[in-house]
Amino acid sequence: MDLVALILVLILYYLRPQEWGGALSGIHPIQLVGIIVVIAILRREGGFKLKDLFQTPHHWMVFAYFAWTVYASPTHYETFKSIESTILFFVVAVQSLTTIPRLKTFMAWWAWLIMTVAMLALLSEVGFDPLGSSQRTEWLMKGRLVLNISIFNNPNGLAHSIVPVIPMLYFLLFWKRITMKALAIVMIIPLWCIYLTLSKGAFLCGFVTIAAILTFGRPKTVQVLILILVLTAGVGALYTLPRMGELSRTKSDAAIQGRVAAARFGLQCMERSWYGNGAGNFMKDFIKYGPMEKKSKFETKNGRLVEKVTYEHYSKAPHGAYNQNGADLGYPGLFLFVGILYCCFRTLITAKTRDAEEERIRRMLFSIVISYTVSCWMVDFFYRTILFLFAAATASLHIILSKPKVTIPEEPSKTALPWRERLRPVLAPPALGLGAPIVVASSDATVNLQQIMPPQLSPTAASGAGTIRSQEPEAPTEATMTWKRYGLVDFLMNWGLTWLVIQFWKHIISSM
Repeated sequence: MDLVALILVLILYYLRPQEWGGALSGIHPIQLVGIIVVIAILRREGGFKLKDLFQTPHHWMVFAYFAWTVYASPTHYETFKSIESTILFFVVAVQSLTTIPRLKTFMAWWAWLIMTVAMLALLSEVGFDPLGSSQRTEWLMKGRLVLNISIFNNPNGLAHSIVPVIPMLYFLLFWKRITMKALAIVMIIPLWCIYLTLSKGAFLCGFVTIAAILTFGRPKTVQVLILILVLTAGVGALYTLPRMGELSRTKSDAAIQGRVAAARFGLQCMERSWYGNGAGNFMKDFIKYGPMEKKSKFETKNGRLVEKVTYEHYSKAPHGAYNQNGADLGYPGLFLFVGILYCCFRTLITAKTRDAEEERIRRMLFSIVISYTVSCWMVDFFYRTILFLFAAATASLHIILSKPKVTIPEEPSKTALPWRERLRPVLAPPALGLGAPIVVASSDATVNLQQIMPPQLSPTAASGAGTIRSQEPEAPTEATMTWKRYGLVDFLMNWGLTWLVIQFWKHIISSM
């Protein structure tokens, strides 16, 4: 039930049934799913264990982030209530994702729900439009594709949410069993959806994500060759996409300058207060304390047309999770946010998987984490549920790799053997010198040898295809994840990455 509750969280996040209108608009899915989550946690096999919530550095970092969010807010209780459901969703993810099959099921649902969002957006262009997305696309967004759901009702939000599904689908369906025709058919849906959004940021995010995936886990020589190809032919192809030419004239682009104003205000808020403005207060404070916009009005005075200039405050979204974390939660909030990403990257980059399924999960998680990390420079993913879900999933993989893997061999099926192996004769050694070796067919070796030979000899006497295997568990595969605690080296790395984020933040403001 706990895994079902977690999948319901994903469905609630991506499809948002309360926004579809009609009878669905009267329900309160967050409260309903919250109740299901609590029941699932209490009724899970083995019961609820508090120690399960603090097994890895990822868990400690996420709960420290929750605690700081509440502590730094001027209204502690209201802030806690606003993030209460997110905390519950993280807890059920930690409790539920305990095995590789569960992780794979969860990741498969994640990928297909993103695909559902992409298909709904595309279908709105050809007449299937239950959400009224086409009108918003044509009139408000001037032809840039959207889906009329709160977090996807602007082109950038939709496109950045679709980007990670491209590598996720590849690793889920085609990795190590690739069929190019099927790959092309499946991939055209998210690729075409992103293209129709005309989102420069999503094009950049997709470019960086795919480049990172192509180099991830490959030999150093191959990584260098791929990076050379990406930085030459790849960059050239990127700039042929729609609206990418606008990046060459950022100083005159009003949309980009609006993002710069938001970034400058966020940096000022972080530098002014160690606690920030409080979670969710960016837009309210921008209207109150942000820069003023010039407004011109023309009036007639004494028969003349006179321009009247006024300066008014205006609203601006943060346009980036780093920006909003710094503005709303101050330096500690930004440090903890980067720390969550750092813990995920350290696990995924240094992990040594023991089979193809573990490697598949590792690569799918890396796809989500890298795309989210890049997108946070361009879109507001502040306190999005997906951050805490992929942090919980990465922590679960970390726990699985920290434990020895025990496999119990299956009973060999004689019908699964090649026909030549089944017909090959097997020499049964003489039983304590009672005569010449007895020749039996390998397909009947199990029965005949047990009838002829003493029980203490029969399991190990036969060789070749007719060997009788013991059902004892194989020797456990050693744990491959040795990182247990967040130490001084991790703190220094976390601090260094936070410093780099701030420096890049300042570079964006000064160069655009």
